[in-house]
Amino acid sequence: MHRTSLLSLAAALALIHGPALAAEKCYDFSKLAADSSWGVNIDVPIDIGTVRIRPLIVNGQPFVAANADRQFLRLQDQQIAGGQRPELHGSQVAMQIVPSERVRSVRMKFAHQPGPDGKRPSFIEVNGEKHDFEGLFSKVNGRTMGQGTSWRAEAKAELVPSGADSLWHAGTLAVRSTQGGIDQVTIGAQVFRVDNVCIER
Repeated sequence: MHRTSLLSLAAALALIHGPALAAEKCYDFSKLAADSSWGVNIDVPIDIGTVRIRPLIVNGQPFVAANADRQFLRLQDQQIAGGQRPELHGSQVAMQIVPSERVRSVRMKFAHQPGPDGKRPSFIEVNGEKHDFEGLFSKVNGRTMGQGTSWRAEAKAELVPSGADSLWHAGTLAVRSTQGGIDQVTIGAQVFRVDNVCIER
């Protein structure tokens, strides 16, 4: 085969396989100091951008716990979300992921407790558009956000109970852009876990 043909073949293969393999970057929180804990309105730099701890919004208002020690995002040596130890444990807060640049998708291992009656308030927010709901995060599966704006994104959630006697529902939560890109994704719930956050540029 001629050298020109080899170069053409290599270029074609790079177009097919290269960007997909190189575009996704994941972060598993293992670089953070053990037992790290943060309160509301704290920014935590990570390799792929920034994690911001925001208030949990309930009925349109920032939730304020009677005991401030119960509102936190904390590194914990567990794997309830299904990733590798450690993982992030959120209590009565929201977690905003702000990639260092606009991305096509944000995906994460995720677990939360919707409550015994399945009615605990939760929300997901993409590029500033917020969707409130009660109970399981699987309720956002297939939801398109950004209607009437210059961007569109679709949420996908695949969650299952962590065990027969567990109140945790774990799985994968993802948001993928169909137009315009993603600047930030926020999740809020009374109790949740997050690990293995991946972004695709």
